[in-house]
Amino acid sequence: MDKTQIIKELQNSQKQIGTKYYNHAHECSNPNLKIDFLSIAREESDIIGWLNYELDPKDIPPTKYAPEEQVMEAYQKYSQNFN
Repeated sequence: MDKTQIIKELQNSQKQIGTKYYNHAHECSNPNLKIDFLSIAREESDIIGWLNYELDPKDIPPTKYAPEEQVMEAYQKYSQNFN
């Protein structure tokens, strides 16, 4: 396994871990515990960012910009969960 494959595996693991912490935070009724879960999830996200710096630029997929209509649809869909 080369360096790029290892980093991508690490990123996938961090994404899975972070997702679990976010999910637990959203279901948590204790405000202090919710803050802790969100803090840990943020740290997991930061680790993914640090791993990006270890990749060669050619190994990072280009960012695709969504049309504004698509962005607004997603915003409306997911903002309903927070109201």
